[in-house]
Amino acid sequence: MIMKLQDVYQQVTSIVTSKVESDRLMDYTNHIIAQGGYKDLATRIAHDIKFATIPASKVCRWYDEYDCNDTHVTTLFQKVLKESYPQVWELIQKQNH
Repeated sequence: MIMKLQDVYQQVTSIVTSKVESDRLMDYTNHIIAQGGYKDLATRIAHDIKFATIPASKVCRWYDEYDCNDTHVTTLFQKVLKESYPQVWELIQKQNH
């Protein structure tokens, strides 16, 4: 199945990876794990990456332009996280199980 926001995937990946270093994201993820208080770690980190890298006005335009919803946006950022930061994704998966 094709992701609803596939058209912006490469652009978002480029922006995120230019702004978020793997080591810093790993440190941040470990900090969030130590704090606790999250329901789904993958969603929490994906949304934190979104807020840190992409202007809200841009994300809001996607809702109309691509007829998407919050789930589609979450899926986009989780895919970026999984494919661009595999060690962080592995840590997240261990915590979620």
